[in-house]
Amino acid sequence: YKGLPRIDKIELLMNLNLIDILQNYIDILENEIERFVQDNKEILEQRELIISIPGVGINTANQILSEIPNINNFASKKQFAGFTCLVPSVSQSAEVTYIGSITKRGSPYLRNTFFQSAKVASMENESAIGT
Repeated sequence: YKGLPRIDKIELLMNLNLIDILQNYIDILENEIERFVQDNKEILEQRELIISIPGVGINTANQILSEIPNINNFASKKQFAGFTCLVPSVSQSAEVTYIGSITKRGSPYLRNTFFQSAKVASMENESAIGT
């Protein structure tokens, strides 16, 4: 900070101030989301269930719930997986079936949230078993 030119110091201070302002907005929104969840027993119960999944915390559970219209609308795990597009792509030609990577349909936010949660869970698992 000391060796920076004056204009760079001003820009740095402005950016730090902007970060503080944005953090205040984030705090306000997170409080509103929490109030909404606490006021809706069914959503609160669903969030508690989702939080029980390794790698998933409150914010991640809130993201998942915001992307899924109503988790009770899914008759099976298979139907839910299809909605989230966390299933492999499958193509068939004559007698050969090709199974590829996950499909790119559906919500990219939900797909990324699940990916990040799986990454956290695997890191926690590695720490737990000492590898």
